Amino acid sequence: MLLELRNLKKEYLRGNASFAAVNDVNLSIDEGERVYITGRSGSGKSTLLNMVAGLLKPTSGEILFEGRDLASLKDEELSFLRNSRIGYIPQGRSILSNFSVLENVKLPFYLYKRREDPAERVRRLLEQVGILHLAKIYPSELSGGELRRVAIARSLVNTPRLLIADEPTGDLDPDTTEEVTKLFSQVSRDNGVAVLLVTHDHSIVHRGGRHFSMDYGKLTEIEHSEPV
Repeated sequence: MLLELRNLKKEYLRGNASFAAVNDVNLSIDEGERVYITGRSGSGKSTLLNMVAGLLKPTSGEILFEGRDLASLKDEELSFLRNSRIGYIPQGRSILSNFSVLENVKLPFYLYKRREDPAERVRRLLEQVGILHLAKIYPSELSGGELRRVAIARSLVNTPRLLIADEPTGDLDPDTTEEVTKLFSQVSRDNGVAVLLVTHDHSIVHRGGRHFSMDYGKLTEIEHSEPV
């Protein structure tokens, strides 16, 4: 099992009372599997992703990634894990404006010293997501869909086993949403990467993966007919 969440809870204090943003969530994801989570704003989706990515500590419960409990890791260990084993695409635009497409995709590679040259891998990734011809272009010249493709390539440069995406199509038109969604399916199929994706868009969840709904911090699996 690649990822396992056991009785996961995250509580916050509001005034004199506490509330559970994530409430007793259990979930398991295998390698190469795709899991989509939908739900209204404020239902706990982003909080859940931030805990899985090691950016937030749970109030209680366990997050087991490749058999290791994230809560037991030191900050430096978590940072290295995110850099080497977990790809993360946050909400909104996260591409650095003063870096070219090529430099943006290379960035995670240089956060921790590595001996190998990333040039060939970056070239293959840019080709895979369809923007190799834009390698020397800067973000100000890119469309929303192209920027999202840069973010996907950057999240994959260090060969992660799990790709986490928070509303990756939230600001895209329907045609670009379709293209980017197909990219996630392709990455999962061709690279064996597990995908955990949060979205408001119910049209993208019929992709052969599992669909969950989140409401008031609770996670419920939704059954669908044949995948598209």
